[in-house]
Amino acid sequence: MFKSNRYLIIASTIGVLSIVCLMLLYRQLAYSFLVAHESSSNVAITEVISKVVWTGNQYLVDTGSIAGQKGGVDQAAIRQLDAEVRRLMRGSKLVKVKIYNLDGLTIFSTDASQINEDKSRNAGFLSAKSGNAASNITFRDHFDSFEGLKSNISVVSSYIPIGGSSPREPEAVFEVYSDVTEWTHQIQRLQWQILIGVLGSVAILHLLLITSALRVDRIEAARLEEAAQSEAKIRYQASHDGLTGLINRHEFENRAQTLIKATLNTDDEHALCFMDLDQFKVVNDTCGHIAGDELLRQLSQVLNSSVRDNDSLARLGGDEFGVLLKSCTQKQSLIAVSHLQQAVQDFHFSWEGQIFRVGISIGLVAITRTTPDLVELLRNADAACYMAKDMGRNCIQVYRDGDTEISMRHGEMKWVSRINLALEENRFRLYAQKIVPLDNSSDNHYELLIRMLDENGKSIMPDGFLSAAERYSLIDKLDRWTITNGVELLAANSDFVHQVGFVSINLSGQSITNESFLESVIACVKDYGIDASKICFEITETSAISNLRAATNFIAKMKLMGCRFALDDFGSGMSSFGYLKNLQVDYLKIDGMFVKNIVEDPIDRAMVKSINDIGHVMGMKTIAEFVENDEIRSMLGEMGVDYAQGYGIGVPQPFDQVLAGYKRLKVS
Repeated sequence: MFKSNRYLIIASTIGVLSIVCLMLLYRQLAYSFLVAHESSSNVAITEVISKVVWTGNQYLVDTGSIAGQKGGVDQAAIRQLDAEVRRLMRGSKLVKVKIYNLDGLTIFSTDASQINEDKSRNAGFLSAKSGNAASNITFRDHFDSFEGLKSNISVVSSYIPIGGSSPREPEAVFEVYSDVTEWTHQIQRLQWQILIGVLGSVAILHLLLITSALRVDRIEAARLEEAAQSEAKIRYQASHDGLTGLINRHEFENRAQTLIKATLNTDDEHALCFMDLDQFKVVNDTCGHIAGDELLRQLSQVLNSSVRDNDSLARLGGDEFGVLLKSCTQKQSLIAVSHLQQAVQDFHFSWEGQIFRVGISIGLVAITRTTPDLVELLRNADAACYMAKDMGRNCIQVYRDGDTEISMRHGEMKWVSRINLALEENRFRLYAQKIVPLDNSSDNHYELLIRMLDENGKSIMPDGFLSAAERYSLIDKLDRWTITNGVELLAANSDFVHQVGFVSINLSGQSITNESFLESVIACVKDYGIDASKICFEITETSAISNLRAATNFIAKMKLMGCRFALDDFGSGMSSFGYLKNLQVDYLKIDGMFVKNIVEDPIDRAMVKSINDIGHVMGMKTIAEFVENDEIRSMLGEMGVDYAQGYGIGVPQPFDQVLAGYKRLKVS
């Protein structure tokens, strides 16, 4: 009996040890298998992300150039990089992305607190630096992911070399973290199932092992399928436009480059065309940007149904589209784009009972063995499209060598004569759009806008002539007209001036660099005796940064007179916060591209809140543009934004009607 017990004990001990060994072996194998496959997936996803974001951000790995930046990094570049990386991470298993330069310095992380950390002695970093990807799995009680703090999470962290002339000489190292908590939980559950099975009997143990292996296969197959779907989704988002579903500019240019290479040693002909919508801004100005987005979606479907299956239709940005016509002679391509033009002309856009029709200007360029390169091809297509617009819009212009200068001169003289004649005949009009406080006070403001009347008295929206005025150096004259007429009307309507906080007037980059323009503005304000504090000049962020010295000089001299200043479209530039401290402005106008989607988009909401907070810290008031409904207005109020402007607040009205309304209010 003793022996039996002893043997039983020995057998039991051996059995328990065997079970423990099997459990440990299973755990090790399962985790090793998981790490290997997750590492492979992370490498594939990182290659996709780096192709999209790395080209424009390679300079960040230069520690010499970083050292001079505040905090060690280019904050605006990091924010733009962070937004792009987060967009690509969304929908994948990735929870954090970090980038190191070859000195081990953290130059980017979706967890901003980890930027500038030193990982130069980390084994995974050193392995990746030498060209070999390295991964490991860890359990974290708390983990700061790009979506927020997570608890009790298992992650696989992979150090992956990127860039460089060869895998052994990378330019930087990516570290990506993928969430494998679900898989580790399943592995643990399987481990206990195996334990219970082995304790039952050897036969059941074998059966459970086989069953478990099959289940692991299914789990791994499901994980691989999910990873493949996630990777496919990231690739799709990287190459397609989010609004219309068409391919984006990056993918369009890649396909164009492929066609150029294909024609080098053949007589094949292809064609490329740029298309720019005419009167699109009318819809935006009349109905708001929500209507404009819907117009683009519907029109994309119309265009897509009008191209051949082997053609490539892309949204290049804003209201611009492009088409690649494969195996198409110039005659055939002209017929094809004529069908596209007709499809757009036949399209009617309906919004809230209003019907709109838009036209399209098309520039067409052939792709042959003589096409020099992609840059020249795109430049010629753009030039042809401008020619089409200069010819009166809704036209097709075929680009031919030698036509550029003649067409440019013809278009230049056409716009020069039209704008100058309108100035001579006083065919410009001032409109005003209300800017209201969000604290329900009565501190109302207005922004003055300009309209042009054509030869028949029909109003032309600013997008019809302002870009041409800037392109042909006529914007200075329009700015002078706006200031002179605006100040004159303010001086003649003192009741209006007393009842509003101020009136905003837009200035172009060309004007603020012109010393004589500054002198004429000072003289105008003095001559009419207007209270200078009632005038607020708006300068776009882009023009201010491009002409920083002139802008600061203009602002300083006009502020001595009491004028106020607003920085328009703030947030649209690449270095917004870095330059803000150099511009002594009173108001920040938050770019409408962030404001219009704050209800649905948490990133835009965070951007608006960040700009608002920075503005307040620097003692500036904030104005949100493109406020199109009460929901946006309410959310801005909760954030603490000071003022709101947009079609949800009030549409632009003729300024003389606004002034008349205040006169009637006084009489009553």
